[in-house]
Amino acid sequence: LVFKGGELGGARVVWLDRAGKETPFLDAPADYRDLSVSPDGARIIYARGDGGKIDLWIRDLQRDVSSRFTVDPAAEVVPHWSADGRRIFYTSDAKGPGDLYVKDASDTRDAEPLLVDKTEKYVSDVSSDGKYLLLTSREPNGGTWDISALPLDGEAKLLPLVKTAFNEMWATLSPDGKYIAYQSNQSGQNEIYVQEFPEARNKWQISTDGGVEGYWRGDGRELFYRSGPRLMSVAVQTGGTFTAGKPTAMFQTRFATMVSRGKYRRSPDG
Repeated sequence: LVFKGGELGGARVVWLDRAGKETPFLDAPADYRDLSVSPDGARIIYARGDGGKIDLWIRDLQRDVSSRFTVDPAAEVVPHWSADGRRIFYTSDAKGPGDLYVKDASDTRDAEPLLVDKTEKYVSDVSSDGKYLLLTSREPNGGTWDISALPLDGEAKLLPLVKTAFNEMWATLSPDGKYIAYQSNQSGQNEIYVQEFPEARNKWQISTDGGVEGYWRGDGRELFYRSGPRLMSVAVQTGGTFTAGKPTAMFQTRFATMVSRGKYRRSPDG
């Protein structure tokens, strides 16, 4: 799924195949923001602004029906499905900027606070075994962005993964759970890097001319990322060792500019 620039005052959401061919989807222009595809590919959840208020909506892709998922006055953003598709994690400003909440995807129970403290934090991925959330977070004094993991069993305490004087953001886990891909501006511009998880012994730069929002293909043999208006692809191998090929451009498109995250998501089958 890719957000496209649309009519004045809004954006469109479209499907794009690997050649860049568009199939209209949620075509009515609106203030669409972050989105997440369910593990089975049957639903998406997305944030939509309306009159200064931001709520989450779920779209049933089989029935072509959208329903509002959050209705409170707070702004809810950056939603993410749990590994089993039964819960939704998201960030809310109900009690302060950047707090984590969780709610049943069935929308039959109220949301529950998952981690409410002074840090600003957003979910970027969930491990396939459901044990960890990957977070982009920063301290309340407006420092640099770092990457942390939050265990979903036991004490709700952030475990630092990548913490430097630079901005590291939006980590995603390889399907085998052994590596994370993330963006960092340590070179002077954002590039995509890969390192081991949970303990890093090596680091590899993947992009060569700028890169943000890295995602793994479902079988872990390919990485996608954005470089300007281009969607890029890199063949990779994981396992005991990690190797990466040369980046190639898949297609070029017009990403909506009003969203800072969630400009695209890959389908489960890539």
